Amino acid sequence: MTRRLMVTVTNRTYDAPIPTPGVRICDICGRPVAARDKNEYTAARARLVVDRGLCVCPAQAPVRAPSLI
Repeated sequence: MTRRLMVTVTNRTYDAPIPTPGVRICDICGRPVAARDKNEYTAARARLVVDRGLCVCPAQAPVRAPSLI
């Protein structure tokens, strides 16, 4: 016997970005982008990540550092 859990998830991709001071938001999807340092991890940012998810847009990907070899 297999039991399955059904979870309803609302797609909020097209909602307007929430203006939150101190949280960098993607211009494309309106989700918070990856943090650059530990000072960006705030309660406001955590709420947005839980509510909207984290940005995975290719335009927001971090620039690769040059090779040291």
